[in-house]
Amino acid sequence: GLRFASATVIQSIYDRMGIVLVGHLLGAQAVALVSTATVLTEKLYWFLPSVQNAIFPFFSNLHIVARDRLDSAFARVFRYQAIIAVGCGLGFSLLGPWVIRLVFPSKFWVAGAIVTIFGWVCDPPLIGNLLTTVLQSLGKEREVSHVVAVQCGLFLCTIIIFLRLWGLNGFAWAYLIAETTAGTLQAW
Repeated sequence: GLRFASATVIQSIYDRMGIVLVGHLLGAQAVALVSTATVLTEKLYWFLPSVQNAIFPFFSNLHIVARDRLDSAFARVFRYQAIIAVGCGLGFSLLGPWVIRLVFPSKFWVAGAIVTIFGWVCDPPLIGNLLTTVLQSLGKEREVSHVVAVQCGLFLCTIIIFLRLWGLNGFAWAYLIAETTAGTLQAW
């Protein structure tokens, strides 16, 4: 319980600190551009967890029963999850900038480049949700909290550097690096 709670607190800091730093370092207009760019991916994160929740309850039973079924079930769900993640990432990266141009006024069009990067940010969390569920079903909550701590620390360090170097694109790259690192550590 305590390890899960600490991971949840660190995840909350991770989710909000980037926007706070963007506002502090680049101003309110930059926060508006990032919000415009993330509106598409946020809708994805509301829809896909409902799909995932239909698939993932199986893993909660693995700790008690059917431990031998983990490999085949994990391989099958991982394939589905990878197809969904890559499809969403590719779709957002290619279509997102056009949607920004069609829906928002011209001063928001610079968010199109950020949407292209955020499209690929979709992949690691979607696969990471599956990996987190499997790790927790195997009783590896401590490892999950360590991964979340590394993810948060890496994001906070890279965002400060990348915002200064590349502006809002740096925010998107820092987010992609942190999410990819977390997914890689979970897989390892």
